[in-house]
Amino acid sequence: MERGATGAEVVSLAGRMAARFDAAQPTVREVTALFRSQWFPRYRGRTQIRLRSILAEADATLPDRPSALEVHAWLVGLVGAGRLSAETANQYRVTLARCYRVASLHGIACQNQAALCPRLPQPERAPRPLPQKDVTWPKLLAAVPEGPIFGLRGKAFLSVMRFQGLRRGEALGLEWRHVDLRPQGDAPWGVISIEQQRYEDESFAGPLKTAASRAVLPLRPETAEALRAIRGLPSPKAGEIAAFLFPYFKADLRTLGAVVRAALPEVFTGRNLWHILRHAFGDDLLSASVSTAGAMGAMRHASLAATQGYMDRLRGRGVGVSEAFRALAEMGRAASSAPSVDEGNQPGAGSSDPGLRETKPKSRKGKTSTRSLISGRQLRVAPLRPLGGKEK
Repeated sequence: MERGATGAEVVSLAGRMAARFDAAQPTVREVTALFRSQWFPRYRGRTQIRLRSILAEADATLPDRPSALEVHAWLVGLVGAGRLSAETANQYRVTLARCYRVASLHGIACQNQAALCPRLPQPERAPRPLPQKDVTWPKLLAAVPEGPIFGLRGKAFLSVMRFQGLRRGEALGLEWRHVDLRPQGDAPWGVISIEQQRYEDESFAGPLKTAASRAVLPLRPETAEALRAIRGLPSPKAGEIAAFLFPYFKADLRTLGAVVRAALPEVFTGRNLWHILRHAFGDDLLSASVSTAGAMGAMRHASLAATQGYMDRLRGRGVGVSEAFRALAEMGRAASSAPSVDEGNQPGAGSSDPGLRETKPKSRKGKTSTRSLISGRQLRVAPLRPLGGKEK
């Protein structure tokens, strides 16, 4: 992070921030306590653990009634001390802003000081799809261990992320009721419904990341064949978890992840190795020249701006940290004159809270000719265009 550049920019905003500060508003601990009691049931698993950590840090180190400038100084201090990255600090800011927003929704008069604070500049990391997919993907499938737990089931698990762009939790939340392998309309290989997700340490499903994540997607032939191969197979697990197509817990994913890393150590180097398969799907869309609006529906992003940034980074046109620092003053001026959208300061806008976003997803599919890696048969692949319409 380019420290020092923030100081001059933020000082120029100090007057505006201080002018918006009301010393009579509730304390930060009162606001976070309300968020814990009223909003925590919406979150589960690691998300709730992360939120608890953020709120505990805010309670312990922020002043009772912090101004926007004090919130910004707090975040800059955490980054400068090496305790947080700029990206994580911005997540702290968004969470604190959400707490003030919840307090406002419950009739408590307060100013959202975190929303007035400018975002910390951060470098945009380019998505890392599978390189040389015609070589690395067969190698990845060949590395899947045989047996009832993985085998064909493990290959199908990788396929729904690679060819349908599912997130890991969405793949773990699939049940057979979500899969229809019968040809229908513009989906000659069937459809798959994304309705829920599951954490790797839980045996039950929960809500999706956003409303935009919900979709009915046409199956790619590779995915359809992989799912047909496991249809009718008994579940390798017993109990509630047996209802899921991929009844994997954290230990199972750790085992499969170790195999994946060993097969392609030069590719799977980070923590979130499964998302590389979703990025490979995004790279397919880019290679097929799918429009930004089409990619938004296929990737099930919540906004067109997010998809545009994602596709630009795939092309290698991401914004670096220097450019972000130069834009800090402009972001700060916008933040001082109006609440940021991404913290949920407006009902239903820009929030990742379940039920607060209303974005209508679209379904996509893609076209080429390929050979199945499971049976070796030649397959005809559907065009990457919307269901029921033509790509512009």
